Amino acid sequence: MFWLRRKNELAADLVRFKALDGMGTQTLRRLAGLINVREYATDETVFYESHPSAAVYFVRSGSIGLFRPHPNRAPDRIRYIGPGGIAGERALLDGGPRTWRAVALEPSILFALLRDDCLRLAQRSPQTAFALVQRISSHLLDELEGLQGEFYDLNRELARGRVRS
Repeated sequence: MFWLRRKNELAADLVRFKALDGMGTQTLRRLAGLINVREYATDETVFYESHPSAAVYFVRSGSIGLFRPHPNRAPDRIRYIGPGGIAGERALLDGGPRTWRAVALEPSILFALLRDDCLRLAQRSPQTAFALVQRISSHLLDELEGLQGEFYDLNRELARGRVRS
């Protein structure tokens, strides 16, 4: 009974993630059965750059930062991800090496969905796996479009001489 209650609670939490918007209750319950709940302390590393992409992370509470390392100076923070955000989407797409290092910026609870579990899900329930990849891909396209808009605005401001390099 505890497992069923936990699974239902996790499925209810997954509804809050925009990247999973539109997925049905049954699909979210299947995903909830695969979720690993992980707690991170402030400044604890979630994943390292160049390591294989073994999981996608959904930020339940707290926040994480994505950092680009530099050999001779402090790393650059590339992105802030708060509650409802996701990181490590590459794990679902190709499992290639991580591009950035992810670090908890405050005490955080993350839902980890392991790549290996997703591959097993694809064998047992191809429709669920396809729906997940479709939603994550759509999320990535939305993120890319947002970045393209910001890049366009910055280029326009540079051309007008309003931003100094």
